[in-house]
Amino acid sequence: MKTIAFFGGSIPAGVGFEQGHDSPLIYPNIFKEHGVEVKNFGLKGASNYEIFFSCLNFIATNEVDTVVVEWNDFYRYRFYPAPHVEVFVSVHQ
Repeated sequence: MKTIAFFGGSIPAGVGFEQGHDSPLIYPNIFKEHGVEVKNFGLKGASNYEIFFSCLNFIATNEVDTVVVEWNDFYRYRFYPAPHVEVFVSVHQ
């Protein structure tokens, strides 16, 4: 069976859909309905840094046929200025 891994922010996470992550209208679930094994790592509010490294970590330790990445706005940042301190900044023009 073909396996597709989805990475991204709100879109693959189903944000804005009544059923959220389980919505039949988000891309990962559309593929699942067609008999594809799906791994959905969509995470609401994820920065491109988080998406990139979660994707790298997954493909380094798992076998998958296809990877789909939904990149976010380039003005979304997550900083870690100290251990256990997280700062999230999103600037929209």
